[in-house]
Amino acid sequence: QTGALTARARAGGGETPGFTSKFGKPAIAMTPLAPPATPPAAATASQHRLPLLVVAAISLLVALLALATLPRAFPELNQALVWAPSVVVAAPRAGTIVTVPVRVGDQVATGQELLVLGNAAVSAEREGTVARLCVSAGAVVAAGEPLLELADQRELRIVVALPEPEAAAQGERVRVRLLGEDRVLHGAVESVLPPSSSGFWNGVGTPPLRAVIVLDAGLVPPRLGQGARVVVLGTGPLRPLLLALRDTLPW
Repeated sequence: QTGALTARARAGGGETPGFTSKFGKPAIAMTPLAPPATPPAAATASQHRLPLLVVAAISLLVALLALATLPRAFPELNQALVWAPSVVVAAPRAGTIVTVPVRVGDQVATGQELLVLGNAAVSAEREGTVARLCVSAGAVVAAGEPLLELADQRELRIVVALPEPEAAAQGERVRVRLLGEDRVLHGAVESVLPPSSSGFWNGVGTPPLRAVIVLDAGLVPPRLGQGARVVVLGTGPLRPLLLALRDTLPW
């Protein structure tokens, strides 16, 4: 009987030849699994493109945020003035001022007449620029009274008030835009002076926290007392390029 069942199973194709269970039933044939199908080329490219698009979108967002903060990264300091150390020319004697042929901003040479006091002229003991006039024709002065100030153009500096100590540091590069002129100068921060220091300050009242800027050599010097706007570029080589980019922004 077992032999008959085996023969019928073989005849029906339900058993793998040579394999029979102990109960006479045909053994189940094992079919190997087929390898996974390879995805189409288009699907693979799409999967690779999606992360690149995400990275590009994030990079664009970061770039836009950086551009939006550029104006704050380069604040413009408006309280700046062209300054130079000066000496006071005092009246050698008491008398009346007859004439004052010089004006503020005039360049004078050593020995040049500055004004006439009484019947004698008062001449410059050094070359310089007339920074300030303290008297006018007809004024009566006492001996030792200030007549005018002569500034040394060779020591010309830009002095700018700082809103906070971190606004500028020694050695940082700066860009100076002169008021009333379409001219831009460059230089570097020479020093940062605390409010308690009276150096580089001819103004009235308590001097503010300020930076002293020395201009690059070879530039045509600005006018003494001329106002200016200063932008601190820092020390990085890319800072001037970023500032130029900031100047092209509409905001």
